[in-house]
Amino acid sequence: MKKHLIIILSIFSLSAQAQQQVLKNKRGIMILPQRGNYCIGISANPFFTYFGNMFNNSTASNSPSFTFANSEQTIFGKYMKTNTMAYRANFRIGISNTNNVYNVLDLSPGAAQNATVSDVFKHRSKNIGLSFGVEKRKGSTRMQGIYGVEGFVGFSSGKDKYTYGNKLENLDTGFRRLTEFSLSNSFSVGLRGFVGVEYFIAPNFSIGGELGYGPNFTFNSAPKQSIEQYDFATGTATTETKEVNPKTQNISLDTDNTKGIVKLLFYF
Repeated sequence: MKKHLIIILSIFSLSAQAQQQVLKNKRGIMILPQRGNYCIGISANPFFTYFGNMFNNSTASNSPSFTFANSEQTIFGKYMKTNTMAYRANFRIGISNTNNVYNVLDLSPGAAQNATVSDVFKHRSKNIGLSFGVEKRKGSTRMQGIYGVEGFVGFSSGKDKYTYGNKLENLDTGFRRLTEFSLSNSFSVGLRGFVGVEYFIAPNFSIGGELGYGPNFTFNSAPKQSIEQYDFATGTATTETKEVNPKTQNISLDTDNTKGIVKLLFYF
């Protein structure tokens, strides 16, 4: 009797797995993602906004567009290791360099009338965000429950630098000017568990969302500024560098909504 019961349970288990693997639409096309599929996710919010505005007579009904699937502007993707388990990752490496040149009057002795020199402003910034996790799913119909865990790390920094065409000694007595401002460097690391749902509207195309919970640690360095001035008594230029705000640290354990955005997911 015990042997028969084990055989019956095994048959039901295999049958359930087979149903999940062969779920098809009326044309015989597989609906759920299969082992070896990749996935990319985008935000569904612009589409909801567009269609919602169509029914409330809004004139701000901008065309829907691809936007990032989370607030950190990272690229979101998955790889289906099996039919019910996926590796998932977020990726962002942003580097920005800005140079602005301004022509100002040349104040040096003997300069020609209306002669100009250049002041240069340079801004440099970096934004890096990476995460990796494992996602599992439950369900044998178009409605799939998802759950899992992922770790993440983030870093951002920035610096403003000013170069002036006029020398300090050619300016008014006691004049001070900013030469450099270092923004706070921010480093964060955390771990989150997540749960959510996906509903497959069409083969390999779903809409879904998730919420998470976990610890997060963030460290922000102290921003600094450098100020230069000219001492006419000694005939020397000096530069003073100081912190404008203290460094900060934050440790939290809480629910999050950073990944709680509604997503459109494409498998291929």
